[in-house]
Amino acid sequence: MNNKTYFLFNCIWAGIIILILFYAGFFAYSNHAVQCVYKQTTGMDCTTCGLTRAFHHILIGNFKEATRLNGLSLQLFAFFGIQLMARIFLFFYFKKQQFYPRYFLAVDITFSIFLFIGCFFPLIAAIFN
Repeated sequence: MNNKTYFLFNCIWAGIIILILFYAGFFAYSNHAVQCVYKQTTGMDCTTCGLTRAFHHILIGNFKEATRLNGLSLQLFAFFGIQLMARIFLFFYFKKQQFYPRYFLAVDITFSIFLFIGCFFPLIAAIFN
């Protein structure tokens, strides 16, 4: 992967995270919020029910309500927050650099995988229980 491809990947991933946070910030309680198909079908909450509203409460600093809405919200939000900060850092870092060391991509991928597993493991485990 060359610098331009990696730079583009970081920009796209940061853009996706910003869109997720924008959606949670502005549409969590609107009529345009995405409805849970599982809840509509079964009438029961799924493991991700309340996550958009919980992210909204995290964005406004109401962590207690976020945890009440979805117990996994803080660690899932942490994943997206850390990834966004990493992408912004890498955006500015690679904007100044002409090249990056080959091992850097492996470090970034490894970091992202471990962060994903650490933050999403309870959600994945709950889905399979």
